[in-house]
Amino acid sequence: MSLAATITAPRSFTVRGSVKPNGGKQFSDMPSLLPAPRPQSIAAELSTVATPVATPVAARFIAHSTALVAVAAPAAPIRVTRRGRLLMTFAAAVGLTTAIMGAASFIAPPPAAGSVPTVGYVIQPGDTLWSVARSLPHHGDIREVVAELRTLNPSANKGLAVGAQIRVPKS
Repeated sequence: MSLAATITAPRSFTVRGSVKPNGGKQFSDMPSLLPAPRPQSIAAELSTVATPVATPVAARFIAHSTALVAVAAPAAPIRVTRRGRLLMTFAAAVGLTTAIMGAASFIAPPPAAGSVPTVGYVIQPGDTLWSVARSLPHHGDIREVVAELRTLNPSANKGLAVGAQIRVPKS
């Protein structure tokens, strides 16, 4: 059994023309590029081997896939260094802090200062926050009553005007 194969040479170009020795330049003397003639086909006789040879395993073509397959190398044992332990500890601390802060946001805030029932009081000549606090019924330290008056009346910190009305806790 024989197979016939046709081998053709690739197309190439040759330079034709000449230059005069005296250096004269004429258009007809310029080299030109003309295609070279095509060679005749060469027939070669190829014969097959009488005994079939098995294709090596590495050279076999897999028809169902053209992708390369990566094979993972065996994993080395994990070594935890001091820096790694420090990083894991830091990450755990950040996670714990975040969890605590998130849980703390669900705790109900204290009641607002405006939730205390108040009544109006008109400032008389000579009144100060301290004298108004002393005139109110209170139990405990007078400084707490003055602090509550300042919280209820932020404008009172700048001074009291005669005839102005401030809010005081209802007794």
